[in-house]
Amino acid sequence: MGGKTLHALPDEADRLLAELWRRLLTDDARELSRREMSDFARPVCAIARSAGLLPEELIVAVKQSWNSRHELRAPTQRRRLEDILSSVISACIEEFYRVDARPTFGRSNTTSR
Repeated sequence: MGGKTLHALPDEADRLLAELWRRLLTDDARELSRREMSDFARPVCAIARSAGLLPEELIVAVKQSWNSRHELRAPTQRRRLEDILSSVISACIEEFYRVDARPTFGRSNTTSR
């Protein structure tokens, strides 16, 4: 069949996701702000990019990480769980494609006299 083999998420990124799942899925967990979610997603995405993962491979890896932590998820909270996974995937996509604003070299923002 000759299908493409997906790259696996490096262990360090998987550990970061496991920490995020534990944080988000405790009974007394508060919802993370968008910035906090991005702060968690940023290093995961940086590691994934460094490992050569494509964005779709990252999404698959995030879902696999989520599925492997089924013991943390209470089946009675289906809607909340769907929202958590969706938020993490969205944050990962945004962070994967984020282009930091970098100074333009050779140009000055001030006019010379």
